[in-house]
Order: sequence, then structure tokens, then C-alpha cells
Amino acid sequence: MVSVWYPEEDYLDLLRALSRILPKRNGSIYEFMGRQGARMDLKGVYRHMVFPGDPAATLKRCALYWHNYHDTGRCLVTIEGPGQARVDITSYEMTSPEMCEVQLGWYLEALRIAGAPKATIQHTRCVMKKEPWCRYEVRWQASRIATPESPAAR
Repeated sequence: MVSVWYPEEDYLDLLRALSRILPKRNGSIYEFMGRQGARMDLKGVYRHMVFPGDPAATLKRCALYWHNYHDTGRCLVTIEGPGQARVDITSYEMTSPEMCEVQLGWYLEALRIAGAPKATIQHTRCVMKKEPWCRYEVRWQASRIATPESPAAR
């Protein structure tokens, strides 16, 4: 049921089961599943979260929706300049290497859907490595074009 919250532990178990049966591919299967999830959500029910042509605004909007996906933790996006941002995930209780890779893939695909096809993302801090939070350093080619839907155009 769409309106029912399923335990995130069950989600992780499903991801692990899928990783065993999906065809092997280059790169992380969990990053791939994160990208697929973002594609399904951001081109579907959550398409209003995307500001075409404005990856920074899209990242900021996605952070506001963290609690639509997770019942613990917080997501903070800091725009550091044109074409660069930090995504910090704090107090998230479902930490695992798999979930870190899912998050990486999800945010990378969100950027691509927003118009940054060559975006890159690096997981530079990780709670799995005894850091206090996870950090993703994000880079994309900054555009000078603001679309009518983007906050930069208003």
C-alpha cells in the first residue's frame, strides 16, 4: 500500500536479495539500484522535485523530501558555488555500505535528470568508517541558463 510505511530493514533485505539475482554489471549494483529508484521517482510521482536546468535547486528540493523516504536521519545540502555542492546525511540509523551506495546513485541520477549529464559524486565521509556523518561531494558543469520553473529564474 502506498500510504503505509515499510521498515527500512526490509528495504535493505530486498536490495540485498536483488543484488544476488540481477545480472552482473560494471560498477556497483547498489549505485545502479539507487539510480533506478531516482529515475522512477523523479520522472514519476516526485517529478515536481526536479527543476530542469537547475541541479542546485533540485538538490535542495530533494533534501526537503528526505523524510518521504526515511524515518531517521537528516539530509542537508550546501551549495558551495556554481556547479558544486555537499550533501550531508546525519543521524541516519540504517547505515550500511549498500545504503551509502544507493544514496550515491540516487543523488547522481537526480542531478542528471535535472540537466547535469556529466555530474560526478564522491562519498568523502562515511559513518561506516567511523565518521560522524556521510558526506557526498557533488560536481557538475554549471549552466548559466535558468528555466522559468527554477528558483534562479524568479
